[in-house]
Amino acid sequence: MENGPMLPKELQIDELIGVSRAAFSRDDVIAAYDLLLGRYPESETAIAHHGGKKNLRELLEGFVATSEFVGTRPVNHPSESFTAVPDARAIIASHAAPQRQPLPGSIVNFLGVATNATYLKSLSGSKTQVEGLPIPANSQAEMVEWAAVLRAIDLARSAFTMIEVGARWGRWMVNTAVAAKRRDLSVKVIGVEGDGDHIRCLKEHCAVNGLVEREFSVIAGFAGPRHGVALVPNSSSPHPGSDKKVRYFPSRSEADNFAAFESAHGRLYDVGPVVSLSGLAAETPRIDLLFVDIEGDETDLIAGSLLTLKEQVAYLVIKTHSRSIDGDMVRILTELGWALEFEKPTTIAIQEDGKPYAILDGTQGWRNPDLTQPD
Repeated sequence: MENGPMLPKELQIDELIGVSRAAFSRDDVIAAYDLLLGRYPESETAIAHHGGKKNLRELLEGFVATSEFVGTRPVNHPSESFTAVPDARAIIASHAAPQRQPLPGSIVNFLGVATNATYLKSLSGSKTQVEGLPIPANSQAEMVEWAAVLRAIDLARSAFTMIEVGARWGRWMVNTAVAAKRRDLSVKVIGVEGDGDHIRCLKEHCAVNGLVEREFSVIAGFAGPRHGVALVPNSSSPHPGSDKKVRYFPSRSEADNFAAFESAHGRLYDVGPVVSLSGLAAETPRIDLLFVDIEGDETDLIAGSLLTLKEQVAYLVIKTHSRSIDGDMVRILTELGWALEFEKPTTIAIQEDGKPYAILDGTQGWRNPDLTQPD
C-alpha cells in the first residue's frame, strides 16, 4: 500500500492547520458540515462563505465556535438545564428559515432575522454572522426562551398578535412576527418601551426585517398593574445608590414630589407614563403571546392583571429575576388554571457571607387552556 508523504517531525499539527490555501472546494465545505454539524449547508451563500476561509484553522473555527456545534456535543450545557412539556428542539427546528443571507454589520439568526450587532452588548467576535439553530443558545437567547415564544405561534389561529413588555429594541416582536408571517399568519406586534433610544432602535429593527407600519406599533411608557406614572432610576445619576427598581405612582404630582426629594440626595429619576395590561389589551380581543421582561416587577404586573390574562392572553412567556419571582409565578398562574410548559429557574450564586444573588434570569412559558388546545 502506497503511503502519502511523511510530515517532518518538527511540523506540529497546530502549524499544519494554519497553512494558507487559496480556497476550499464546495465538496470540502459540505463534508465539514456533515462531519461537524450532521447536516447539509443551509444555503449556497454559506458554502461560499466557508469556502473562502484562508486555512483549515479558520474553516474549523467557523463551525466549532457556533452554538449549533456545541449543541451536538454530549455535554450537559447549562442552557439545556430546563424542564419542558413540548419538544423544544423540534419546535425550534420547525421554524428554521430555509435560506439565510448575511447582512454586513448584523447577526442573522436561524429565522432569517437580521439584528444590528450594536444592539447585542454581549456579542464577541465577528459583527457579521449567520447563526445556526439556538441549541443550546445563540447570541440573543437560550433554547428554552426560543422554544417558548415559538410555541405561541404554533398555537395561534389565522392571525398572530403579541405584546412585548420591556421591548427594548423589539427582539421578540420582530422574531415572532417574521416566524408567524412565514406560517402565513397576519401579524400585529406591539412593544411597550420607555427609553427613547431603544424606541428608535426598535423602529429601525422592524423596518430592516420587512415589517410595515400596520404590522407593528410602539407605546412609549411602562407597563404596570394600573395606569399612572413611573419613575425610572437614571443611569447618569452621580450617586444612583443600590435601588434600581422602577417606582409607580397614581399621579404625576406624587411622582414629582418623590423625585424632588431623591434628587436632593443625588439620586435622579426619569418619568414616564404607565399603562395597564388591561389598557394595552383594550383593542386586542386575543393576545397570542404576551412577553414580559421588566427587571423584577413581574409579580406586581401579573398579580394585578389576572382578569385580562384569563380572558385575552393565550400564551405568556415571562423572564424572572429572582427565585421568589419564580415561585410567585408558579403560585399565581397555577391558581388561575394555567399550564406550565417551559421552566428554567433563575440561576443564583452565593456570596462569601452566604447571601444568594441572581446571575442569570429564569424563563417560564405558560399556556392558557381556556384559549388554546393542547397538541
